[in-house]
Amino acid sequence: MFRRFILWLMCGLAAAAFAFFASAQTNGQLFFSASPIDPSDAKLPADAVLVQKVGDEYCLFLPGAFGSEDLYACGTGFSSVTVGNRAYKPDEPVSGIEPGTKIKITVGSWTRTVRVYQGSNIRAVFLNTDSGSFDYVNKSKSNEEAGSLLVLTGGGLDEYRGKVDKIRIRGNSTLAFSKKNYNIKLSEKADLGGMGKSKKWTLVSSVKDRSLLRNQIVFDMARYAGLKYTPDLVPCDVWLNHSYFGEYILTERIEIAKHRIDVYDLEEATEAVNSAKPETYPRAGAQKLKYGQFKYFDIPNDPEDITGGYILEYENYQPRYSGDPSAYTTTRGKVLLIKEPEAASYAQAQYISRFIQGYENAIFAPDGIDPDSGKHYWEFVDMESLVLKYILEEFSKNEDGNASSQYYFKPSDRESTVAFAGPAWDYDCTFGGYATSGKTTLLNAKGFYTNRANNNKYWWPQLYARPEFLAAVKAMWAERFRPAADILLGKEKDPAGVLRSIAEYADEIRASANMNFVRWPVHYSGENVAETGRSFSANVEYLSSFIQRRAAFLDDNWLK
Repeated sequence: MFRRFILWLMCGLAAAAFAFFASAQTNGQLFFSASPIDPSDAKLPADAVLVQKVGDEYCLFLPGAFGSEDLYACGTGFSSVTVGNRAYKPDEPVSGIEPGTKIKITVGSWTRTVRVYQGSNIRAVFLNTDSGSFDYVNKSKSNEEAGSLLVLTGGGLDEYRGKVDKIRIRGNSTLAFSKKNYNIKLSEKADLGGMGKSKKWTLVSSVKDRSLLRNQIVFDMARYAGLKYTPDLVPCDVWLNHSYFGEYILTERIEIAKHRIDVYDLEEATEAVNSAKPETYPRAGAQKLKYGQFKYFDIPNDPEDITGGYILEYENYQPRYSGDPSAYTTTRGKVLLIKEPEAASYAQAQYISRFIQGYENAIFAPDGIDPDSGKHYWEFVDMESLVLKYILEEFSKNEDGNASSQYYFKPSDRESTVAFAGPAWDYDCTFGGYATSGKTTLLNAKGFYTNRANNNKYWWPQLYARPEFLAAVKAMWAERFRPAADILLGKEKDPAGVLRSIAEYADEIRASANMNFVRWPVHYSGENVAETGRSFSANVEYLSSFIQRRAAFLDDNWLK
């Protein structure tokens, strides 16, 4: 059942009337809320929605969860508000505010015409900083701030309402965009979107993806194909300090935890045998990148078992080495960020560095065997996971497939003596949706990308050159990914409902996507030469066409 929503007015002096509609502060603005409000309380409700100026137009962006059956004007500092041709006093029911319409609102001597938009019936996320501004958080990945979070379901029910201990921006290339990604850490564990209880969550802007669907369909395809611990996600509309910021996905973080990567928690075990938190001990090792060396923390005690669990992120961009406190650079210059344990001891960093170096040695060896340990490459990393992850990168023609956001996790030996490729992460630059002028090959649905080497240093091309790996790729394409392509294209149905058609994904967020492109109009520049369409519908059509042509190309190479 839709909640009532209430018009919240806080009017300053007449001289501040323009700021009433346009400023980003909470004093002297026009808001809407679905929450009952005490007119004597000057504090904004958690779900208050600001009237914003976008270009030359004033806009009201409403969550899909807000119904318009009951609308009330209330607040302080005004005697009446006029909507249309009728004046309303505080707490008097207001009518005439409907999605898709323009309304005239007058407060004092100022009148504005406001266009009303409303999103899909997906989650609405209201993230607020304690300072009332995101300026400090947005300046640096190292900056963080506390705040509060409200998550409403598509039906308008509270899913979470409480404190946030940390809000930080995340990402690398996306940092230059105004629509940013955020990591959030709640003050207490919560089950958001049915994804299991956790404190840590991520809001992904999909800023490079104008279909707003690529992350979701690739994650779901990975899950359908059987890639372990693929993160769950849900689409949502986001308001930052009451200002609408667009359509996002709310997703699990890649971390070792019960509802995430469910393996032995080495970080927790290390903390248990030391008198201080691991990250408080001195840093040591190669703080600047050096081939074959690692950096770590000088932690006095290690738990008995240091064989897992680890999470590693492969990076081809060497400057990324400096961004994490624990990391290793292989003898061929590939950076492995040790994401967990984030504060690795000397013994832990040495163990996982030797392990991953053995894997690299093996895939570059003529016989696929590491000369130091005598182990084959599939004795380091599970073969099925390698095949699944490679196909996911190649099918989606992921710009980062050989460069970034390539994860591996290693359980303890009592759980598994091999590591696993995955989980899947970061697919906004896939299926021809984003390309710079130097990477126009990404726009062609034909042609291989992930298995093409650069100076013979990449990992996937080394594997693809091996007959046994290619044979496994062909078999897995036919068995799992070709059916997935048919489901995405609407030719087949997934009985389990893990994967859906692109049309179904699009219909779920259509109103929110259209609202997103009012807030963030589509434009192209030298940064992005991928002309995928100026509207949401055009982008969905482009995505479907690319997947159809991409699948046909891979059929020609892997099914014949």
